[in-house]
Amino acid sequence: MAYVVRATEKVRGIGADYETKALLYLMNYRDDSNEIDFFAIDFYNDVTGLDLHANKAWDVQSKGKKGSSAKEIGRELVTLFKNYMSELHFDYLILFIAEVPESFREDSSKNVFGIDNIKKGALNSVRDGLVDETKKRNYTNDNWIDGGNIDSFLQTVTFVVDDKSKAEYIRGIIKVNPNYIPQDKILDGIFNKIRDVQASKKNNEPVEGEEVNQLRDVFLFDRIIKAKEIRLMVLNSFINYDVINSPVPISFYQLLQRFDGIRQNEIIEDCKLNVSKILYDKTFTDEFWDLLDTICETISNNKNLSVKQTFDGISHLDIVNNPRLDDYTVQYLISVMKEALQ
Repeated sequence: MAYVVRATEKVRGIGADYETKALLYLMNYRDDSNEIDFFAIDFYNDVTGLDLHANKAWDVQSKGKKGSSAKEIGRELVTLFKNYMSELHFDYLILFIAEVPESFREDSSKNVFGIDNIKKGALNSVRDGLVDETKKRNYTNDNWIDGGNIDSFLQTVTFVVDDKSKAEYIRGIIKVNPNYIPQDKILDGIFNKIRDVQASKKNNEPVEGEEVNQLRDVFLFDRIIKAKEIRLMVLNSFINYDVINSPVPISFYQLLQRFDGIRQNEIIEDCKLNVSKILYDKTFTDEFWDLLDTICETISNNKNLSVKQTFDGISHLDIVNNPRLDDYTVQYLISVMKEALQ
C-alpha cells in the first residue's frame, strides 16, 4: 500500500523556529548525526533526516507550544504513530518539544529519553491522548489502537526536550575556538537564515495527498535540504563572505602576480572547487573546522603577516598537510579569513 502524504502545513513564528531546532538537533546533537545527508521538509513529518540513499530515516515531529499537559503531548504523537503503522520503515521516531510538565519525567535532568523515564501517571495520559487523536484523524485507522500497537509504538519513541538557544544550535556547527565565534545576535541571524530556507520549502508545489512507495521517492519533490548546504550557509555567514561566489581577496591575488590571467583564474577556480568539496565531505568536517580554528588563531596573533607568511607558519601542521588540500587552497582560506577578521 502506498504512503499518502497528509497534514502538511505552513508554519510561522515559534513553530518554524522549533522545526529548525529539530533539524539542527538531528544534524549536530546525536551520536549518529554524521550519517544524515538530507532533510525532508514537511513531507513525512515536520523534519525527516535521511541518509545518502534514503535507506535510513530519522522522523521528527516538533512542537514549540509550552505548558502542554501529558495528554496533549500524547496527541502530538499522532503523525509519528501514523508513520510507525505505515508500510515505510522509519528507524527513529522522535518528538521534539519545548517543554514537559514538572510531573512528567522520573529524572528531570534527562532531556533526551524514552518512556522508561516517564512517570506512570503521565505515561497513561500520553497513551490516552494518542488514542483520542488517532480516533479523530482521517488519515489514521481506529483498528490501529487494538493489538498492542500503541504500546509497541511508544516503546520506540525518543522524547527530546529543547534546552538550547538559537545561537547554541549554530555553535554546534561552528567548531572553532569560542574567541572567534560571533556574538549571539549574529548566530541568531544565521539560525534565522536556515529557518527561512527551511520554511521556503513549504511554499513549493503542495504535496498533500501525494503517494510514494519508498522513502527515497521524496527526492522527486522539492522538499529536500542537504546537510552540506547548511554547512556552507553557516560558513559563509560565519565569515561574512561567500566563499564560492564572492570576489577573490586582493591578498590572494598578490600570490599569483607571476601568472597570466588564464592561469590565475584556473588556480582560483581550483581553490573554490576544493573548498566546496571539503565542505561537502562530512568525514572531513571536524578537521576542516580545526583548520579554520588554526588559521583564525594564527591571524589573530600575527595580524601583520602576509598570507604566505601566515601559511609558512602553519605549513608543518598535520591539519594543513592533508591530502585533500593543496597549498593554494589553504592560502586561499587564509586570505578569506584575514579579510573576515580585519
